[in-house]
Amino acid sequence: MAHETADIVIIGGGIMGMSIAHQVARRSSLSIIVLDKGAGLGEGSTGGSSAITRQRYTRAENVRIARDGNVIWRNWSHYTGLADPVGRFHDIGVLWMMHDSEDQVAYDRNRLVAEGVDAVQIDGDDLARMYPGVSACMVPFDLTGEIEHECADGNAFLVERDTGFFDATGALLDVATAAKAGGVTVRLRSEVVDVISTGSRVTGVRLQDGGVIDAGLVINAAGPWCNRINAMAGLEVSWPLVPTRIQVIYRALPADVPRPIPVICDAAGGIYFRPEAGDGQII
Repeated sequence: MAHETADIVIIGGGIMGMSIAHQVARRSSLSIIVLDKGAGLGEGSTGGSSAITRQRYTRAENVRIARDGNVIWRNWSHYTGLADPVGRFHDIGVLWMMHDSEDQVAYDRNRLVAEGVDAVQIDGDDLARMYPGVSACMVPFDLTGEIEHECADGNAFLVERDTGFFDATGALLDVATAAKAGGVTVRLRSEVVDVISTGSRVTGVRLQDGGVIDAGLVINAAGPWCNRINAMAGLEVSWPLVPTRIQVIYRALPADVPRPIPVICDAAGGIYFRPEAGDGQII
């Protein structure tokens, strides 16, 4: 079987692993191999991402990361160096319906604005004007059907006007194209079955086909499969990493529902959703 050498091996060809490869390739002449066990890119968490580019987080550090990431999404062609990228940013805004008081919404709005986010507070009248297809009701439905629903509208909502969502798989394909242009090797159907160590140092990986790649650095970007890779390396982490499947539902969006529909985070229903398929669906 093949025995190869690389400066860096990255396990996992999702958006995280591919972005690492792209960034390292931009800044160095190191040889980089990305390994993914899938038959195509985006078969893991990346392909199933809701791809929402929200910036409202509890901690200021997270807000700043999301804000700076939003600049990249808005300047995607420049970032990737691609004249005609596959991925596209959908600048539709994010509406937060969290059943918060007016004072709490004002507080959130002010702290986001202080970090450079284009956030505004709106009331029920504003909601009806901006998004006529969205109900202001903040009472959750009884899913058993035994209790008749009675609406009670909220009157304080937050809108991030400078964000929305980005095509997740398109983003991955674009970053992979940019990485390959920078000299990165991407290999599909290449499952890692063992992490090779010499003493206390990881020195390479063994593949399912028996091939071995020696590497100065091995990066675990395997997403939900990261624990398996950590175990191969004998690495114990001090916090639990628990892969969790999230239910995703696609529903047709009737033509008679007024547009536009933004990304909506709905505390009453305990869900968030956005338009898909040219506004023909809700995901």
